[in-house]
Amino acid sequence: MPKVKRNSDSHRRRKGVGTATLLDRAKGKWRLNCPRKGIPKQLQRPIVYGIREVENHFDKLEYFLKEHGRNKDKLLNKIDLDDLAIAVRYKDKFENTHSIKLSLEEVVINGIEKLELDLAKQDFPTLAEVIDDYIAFRATPEGNSKGDWIIDKNTITSEKTFLVVIKSEFGKLSLNEVFETDFNFKGKADKLFNRKWRNSAPKTLMDRARILRMTLDYALGQYPALKQQNPLTGWERTFNKARKTSGIKSILTPNEVRKIFERAADHSQWRINIPYMALLFFTGSRPFDVGDTKNAARRWDWSWFNGWKHFSSVSNGYIATLPPWNVDGTKASSKKTQVSQDRDLTPNGYEWIRWYFGTQNQTVPNAGKVEFSRAHWNNLRKELGLYGAQWEQDITRRTFATYAHCHWANQSEHWCEHIGHDHKTYRRYYKGKSTSLDAAEFFDISPQNINLESVSTNFITATKQRSA
Repeated sequence: MPKVKRNSDSHRRRKGVGTATLLDRAKGKWRLNCPRKGIPKQLQRPIVYGIREVENHFDKLEYFLKEHGRNKDKLLNKIDLDDLAIAVRYKDKFENTHSIKLSLEEVVINGIEKLELDLAKQDFPTLAEVIDDYIAFRATPEGNSKGDWIIDKNTITSEKTFLVVIKSEFGKLSLNEVFETDFNFKGKADKLFNRKWRNSAPKTLMDRARILRMTLDYALGQYPALKQQNPLTGWERTFNKARKTSGIKSILTPNEVRKIFERAADHSQWRINIPYMALLFFTGSRPFDVGDTKNAARRWDWSWFNGWKHFSSVSNGYIATLPPWNVDGTKASSKKTQVSQDRDLTPNGYEWIRWYFGTQNQTVPNAGKVEFSRAHWNNLRKELGLYGAQWEQDITRRTFATYAHCHWANQSEHWCEHIGHDHKTYRRYYKGKSTSLDAAEFFDISPQNINLESVSTNFITATKQRSA
């Protein structure tokens, strides 16, 4: 039998790669036979069409074998036997410690993944760097998600104070770590909130969670290479427990409010907060608008009462006009609005202010900030058992709104405007939530009606004579 030529019209061969046999001349159909060790199975015996494709396949395999060093001598030349011995030794030690078996390939792959992760960290900033950039961004018009005006300094300071705590806890983390699903940044942040701010109001927790979520949203915008979703998306809503129930949660009874004023008036140190308390309980303003517990500069100013010449035709008290901004650029009226607002101070609230300054041998001021001590305010409520979980967010505002709408039942338009809510909110939360007797008792809480020591009479002008 004659010897078959290796390279003929029906056979092809390349040394070190494989052979090819013609199966169908009419179709140019060839069968490749390349079983050399190291060649992937899908490339060992494929069917190709045309002599050109046979040569292309040989070229592909030849390049593949050279690239991967399947030649034994070449492969051994790439291995440092000392390094290999050390790797095997540590692999054996690891297996004995953890009672598992690993192939050398698994050890190498896992090691490379760790190196790749470390290199990825170098491509992203730390969370601390992102926080610094975000704080600077918030102080620009573009940093306000609600408009093109610059956020007031007090809000920026409050956010910065919170984010400094986040930096101290998580600042060293690489940004890509924060977004890794397996890292569970949301769970770690949740534990931090529970540890540091366990007794904070739900609204406070929700605001802080929102700030942290917005920081990560900013990071996503600055670093498009982050393909993951924000791990804190939707997290802030879990803190707003007030939304999970229908209707108003609770208000203070007239007796509880009476005890707060009685105890404050009886304590020489706590008495300093009585003007603050009068504005808090008898104007319906939000607590942080009367006296920000985190910023001593954010206080009501006595000049907002316009020399005590603007009287209320509804309550017979005084009207304060809160400007939207102070001269120094900080917010004056509610943080939620950008316009001036009026607040109605009821007569008994004014009597408490007058009583306090009488004990100091002073007249009611026309200018200057309202004094406030957070420590004394906390201690007073703690003594009366009205602190923490017993003191709900905005409870003083809800208390005033409930009693005011009931006491002046035909003046809902006035109180919606002066308290700062619409008629839908009034009908849903405040209408019919109090009896007229309780409302009358609430607005009867004054120094005269709880028999406190009378103030000096040399400077006090009776309320009835003020219109003269």
